[in-house]
Amino acid sequence: MSTGTPRKAAETDVAKGRPGKEICKVRGCDRIRVAWGNCGLHHSRLKRMGRVEPTHRSQSRAETIGKDGRRKCWKCGKRKKFNDKNFPKDPRKKGDALKGTCRCCLNRAVKNSTLLSKYGITLGEYESIRAKQGNGCAICGQVFKERGGSKSVRSAHVDHCHVTGSVRGLLCHHCNVLLGHSQENPEILTKALAYLKRSKRK
Repeated sequence: MSTGTPRKAAETDVAKGRPGKEICKVRGCDRIRVAWGNCGLHHSRLKRMGRVEPTHRSQSRAETIGKDGRRKCWKCGKRKKFNDKNFPKDPRKKGDALKGTCRCCLNRAVKNSTLLSKYGITLGEYESIRAKQGNGCAICGQVFKERGGSKSVRSAHVDHCHVTGSVRGLLCHHCNVLLGHSQENPEILTKALAYLKRSKRK
């Protein structure tokens, strides 16, 4: 009777003239072939994703928590301390079970979804606009600064045309309010500028 891994057992059976079970055709896999020349695992991947290679998510999910108390995030793959500070609690599970996706990736996913639904741009496009503006307001140039991921007066606000819906740029809180209170009317802003200039001459 053949011993060792399934692949070695099959090779031994063939060498001795015995009919051996066929092994998965994927290189490095020793599982028994099930369908389309693949084992059950690779056959399932091929049907679901059109490829036999594991996804980044499946690799991360298969990983257990290391001795240092860290594990990979399913999304970004970064190893972080597996606690409720880095990974939020999973409401679908009982007890204190944590999600496999870190807070940073979840926040980015929520922001991307919000930007798409409200302004029709992705988080990548938002970050590209922010970089082009030098991480500052398009009007006054004030540098944007987020406070722990929450909104503040120095956060970046997406400015868009309320008629066409197209995004014009990113503004600070004060400049965004300025355009809103002026009804986005250039004449009102021009008169306001003239008013300030007259006031300074007095």
